[in-house]
Amino acid sequence: MTVEEIKVVLRIELEKSFRYIKHIQLRTNLYNPQKVQEAISNLQQKKETRLHYYGEKPVEANQRIEERLNSYSQRFGLNMDTSSLEYLQLKHYLRELYLRRLDWAMEVLEGKELTYTELAQRFEKELKVDLQSKEKPASAGSRTVKFEEQTQNPTQQEQPIDLSLSKLFKEFVEEKRQSGMRLQSIQQHEAFFNELLECIGDLPLQEMSKSVVRKYLSIQQKLPPQRKKSPRYREKTVEQILKMKSVEPQSIANINKKLGKLGEFFRWIERRYDECSANPFEGMALSNRVTPKEREHFTDADLQQILSKEYLPSTVHRMDKDTRFYIKHGVTYYWVFLIGIYSGMRTEEICKLRVDELKREDGIWFFDIKGKVKTRNSVRRVPIHEKLIELGLLKYTELIKRSGEERLFWMLPEINDKYSRTVSKFFNDSYLKKVEVYEANKKILYSTRHTFITKAKTMGLDDACLKELVGHEQEFTQKHYAASMFDLKMLQAGINRVEYSKLNLEELKVDWNKKLVMERRK
Repeated sequence: MTVEEIKVVLRIELEKSFRYIKHIQLRTNLYNPQKVQEAISNLQQKKETRLHYYGEKPVEANQRIEERLNSYSQRFGLNMDTSSLEYLQLKHYLRELYLRRLDWAMEVLEGKELTYTELAQRFEKELKVDLQSKEKPASAGSRTVKFEEQTQNPTQQEQPIDLSLSKLFKEFVEEKRQSGMRLQSIQQHEAFFNELLECIGDLPLQEMSKSVVRKYLSIQQKLPPQRKKSPRYREKTVEQILKMKSVEPQSIANINKKLGKLGEFFRWIERRYDECSANPFEGMALSNRVTPKEREHFTDADLQQILSKEYLPSTVHRMDKDTRFYIKHGVTYYWVFLIGIYSGMRTEEICKLRVDELKREDGIWFFDIKGKVKTRNSVRRVPIHEKLIELGLLKYTELIKRSGEERLFWMLPEINDKYSRTVSKFFNDSYLKKVEVYEANKKILYSTRHTFITKAKTMGLDDACLKELVGHEQEFTQKHYAASMFDLKMLQAGINRVEYSKLNLEELKVDWNKKLVMERRK
């Protein structure tokens, strides 16, 4: 690669930078000082992100620049020696150019006029490079002449790097995987992105705009909720669903959730690619004035219906009609609900309990909640309620331990990083409806936690003690002392104050020796 060829590449990139700056200038409302400042702040953030990218991920940064140079090599038939001093120098110039054009764009937004000539002169001066061609080739057939002729109209012949949405999304997902994003979150990103492609197609990044997002929103407002799970819709495309009649549309909240995830993806693009000067999803959330339904606690009457004579035959004693064996998760269904109303633990915390997380100290049995938890406050010790002990939880745990299982509810599968999916499905889709207690988004399995909290308050349990038991953040004056304020004995006394006087627990007792022998024979 000759010096003259390097100069031509730099001149093309400078021309692109000038167009990039003008593009930002024309897309910004210069008559609105707030919008101008927002645009400047956005550019400053992009510069900081790029500097961090150069410093912390030099390999990926180099690969991006090399991809761009490779496109020049293919386009003009250049012989690039990637180990040569000239090639390394060119990569340095491009890194600096991509930083400086962000500074120049900020200057333009602040009111400074910049022509292409002035921009080129500043670049030459700051990097001490001469961009003017000094070589006069001897013959019109030389490679340099051909290169110069090909670059006279770069916009006409340029073959841009692939910036399709699907390619960018693969980069996004790969980076998120490496950073430790949970599988469930990645799968949600993928589901929402795939639906975006169904609605608008795999567009190049340069064609994304708010008008495209408006088209996407108009389609989303006609699609049903959970369309990939519903038997009526899961085998149909978006186009086919739009032609169907009597389709109940999804909620505004659900659409805005998708917008949030897609906006996150485009914020990632905005920080890494100059071709994206603004996030088209920014400010596109739909107005939602509907007050969301809050989860409610189960009343005493609800609990009587749930833990009635139907409970054992539907859970621990339920048999499969064909095999006449007990159903696979019956024992788990039995315990999860009861532990929930007598501990206030989250459903997922219960479902993923390990046998060695039921511990004893100073004669007090407790759940030692740790590992992957929802918040920092979730790490805690919860004494086991005396009613759970009466129902045989310790006996059940001992039998599971003897069998060699590590998890208390060993049969539960992990689905999307969660063990609670199967249990929640049983209660919310089946049992709570069967006993006529279920209310969508209000009275569901997770309401066991709200039930415990509500009952504890009505029984006069100290608020700080309750927060310590359920893993809620303490008030500022208490959070530094709560650990020393409540020892296990005090927490045990607090949790045992929670009583459901109208329940007849005698009817819920199970002979665990006999039950688990039968369970292990399946």
